[in-house]
Amino acid sequence: MKPTIIDFNITNFCNAKCPTCKRFSPNDYLQVDHNLKVFHMDYDEYKKILNANKKYFRNTNCFFCGEFGDPLMHPKIKEFVQTANNYFLSVVVYSNGALNRPDLIEYLTQTKNNVMIRFGIDGLTHEVNNKYRINAKTDIAYKNMLTLAKFNKAKWDYTLFEHNFHELEDVIKFALDNNIKLMLRCNLRDDFFGVNRISSKDHKFYLSMQEKYNKYIVQDKLEFDTSWFENEKS
Repeated sequence: MKPTIIDFNITNFCNAKCPTCKRFSPNDYLQVDHNLKVFHMDYDEYKKILNANKKYFRNTNCFFCGEFGDPLMHPKIKEFVQTANNYFLSVVVYSNGALNRPDLIEYLTQTKNNVMIRFGIDGLTHEVNNKYRINAKTDIAYKNMLTLAKFNKAKWDYTLFEHNFHELEDVIKFALDNNIKLMLRCNLRDDFFGVNRISSKDHKFYLSMQEKYNKYIVQDKLEFDTSWFENEKS
């Protein structure tokens, strides 16, 4: 049985404007929904929560997820991560990675800890990545990911859309060449604001790539998420 995951959303500020993000008003794209209060979690309150549940948390894993924001936007992200490392089995930070956080990167690479960052980067170039990760500084994201990969502290989550599907094998090669564990997945959300799902034909090709690179899956260097449902595209 896998350990329980405790997920902290410590901020709903974000540096990116991803088209299908739930932060935005459905009637006014790229405008934060007026019902969403934008704030950072209080660090002292967070420490109280950990202290009050320390016996339970020591057998669980901690996620800092970015469903409504990016954890690296929190001005005290290093302190949150550093404290979590003392309470949980492991700590995973989900981020687009496109922010300069040298204190956090130094902590991950220079001290003994059980923390990693999962990078949401969806393009090998800034142009392609910014089709979905709008406003994210791709060069910073890659710099951070490649730095942490040298210490086995990085995992790459690459989501496939119609606009970046042509990069599929190049992304796999880049990840293998740079010792980055890669998770590939297909976008399952509906087409929106110029961001489109792949076709059923391309999904079949995606599954054939899973078979082609199976040895790397076995070696735990590569992972294919095969979740899929049909839509009107063919």
